[in-house]
Amino acid sequence: HISNYNENKFDEVISRLEGSKDVSDQLILAASYLQRGGFSFNELEGVKKAQEILTEIIQKDPKNSEALRLVGYAYELVGDYDNAIDYDKRALVVDTKNAIIAAQLSHAYLLKGGVENMKQSDKLALYAYKLLPGDSLVAMNAARVYLNSKNYQTAESIYIKVAADSNALVRLRSEANYSLSSIYLYYNPKIDSAVKFANDAVAIDPSYYLAYIAKARVLNRQGNGQEAFNNIKKAIDLHKNSELAYEWLGIIY
Repeated sequence: HISNYNENKFDEVISRLEGSKDVSDQLILAASYLQRGGFSFNELEGVKKAQEILTEIIQKDPKNSEALRLVGYAYELVGDYDNAIDYDKRALVVDTKNAIIAAQLSHAYLLKGGVENMKQSDKLALYAYKLLPGDSLVAMNAARVYLNSKNYQTAESIYIKVAADSNALVRLRSEANYSLSSIYLYYNPKIDSAVKFANDAVAIDPSYYLAYIAKARVLNRQGNGQEAFNNIKKAIDLHKNSELAYEWLGIIY
């Protein structure tokens, strides 16, 4: 599934599978379009190509849970959380024990926001983690719940496992280090650890904007405003629509 794809291989996978009529190949192709767009923050192009493939699959097989899930993911990428939730729900009805679908639905509820949606998000995240605790994507979603509920020790242990998981996407590993830096910056203050994990986030994935936000935060805490500013500018260069990056730009500037 998606969390095990190598993001450096998207172009290779797409080139190999384009034109295939095999449904499994088509699903991987659609997922690759979506993931490539998501990682490069060029979502619309990937969504359009993926939805053409997925619409045809669903027309022939309305209960194809993977196709339904990927349509939900496509809607999530473009910020249409109502449709994302609708398709994720339809997928979960078909495959109730699928942890990846449950985790994705949890994330869609999280992005939509609101108290009731957050409750649904947390419930689904922990349900998915119970089903598949060894999956890095599922684990990261659960760690967020533990962190928000102030169970810092459990959240930290999950983030450490994901950060060290050589089979996980480098972006997830980078995000795990970002989260560890956050824990040691705000919740269990240890500035040396916060610096280490921020640096690790950048080293693991130098193309990820959150890694540079992590560095900017610790540099700002250390009083190095110019370097903090430089790192936030780098984050914005990588993701020009990041509200968090602009928020930190205002704090530092």
